[in-house]
Amino acid sequence: MINECADVPFSCVFNGNKMSHTMNALSGNAAMYRHSYLVCLVKEDGDQLHVLGGLFIKTNLHREDEAYPSMLVQYCLRIDGFDEALSGCTSFLSLKLKIEGVQTIYEEEGISLMKYQYQLLVNHNVTSFKGVIHPYSRLVR
Repeated sequence: MINECADVPFSCVFNGNKMSHTMNALSGNAAMYRHSYLVCLVKEDGDQLHVLGGLFIKTNLHREDEAYPSMLVQYCLRIDGFDEALSGCTSFLSLKLKIEGVQTIYEEEGISLMKYQYQLLVNHNVTSFKGVIHPYSRLVR
């Protein structure tokens, strides 16, 4: 049976190129999750891409599972600054992280990875993204 629960050990909100972040203790046993993802919440405004925030999520759902996007929305609604950012122009960009075993994301590592992904997306747009894209507009129909 797939455990649709997840843990979000790190989340951040971008305001321009400034980032504020939150660290969260894992609520369960980290070993029970098979997948770790870096997820960016982005909004397209014409030709410009705005990176609104990001999170690291540990889950048993694969990013291509049908229930994965709904689970992302569920967790994003719990994060300050994310709930009001969700709109028809918003997309989730999910990148698989290769974290072995029960390791988690440490604060410095989370900040560094999110800032790197932010710069990559801002400078090269979605064309540089090597993960899976889930448009929010397809989730709320």
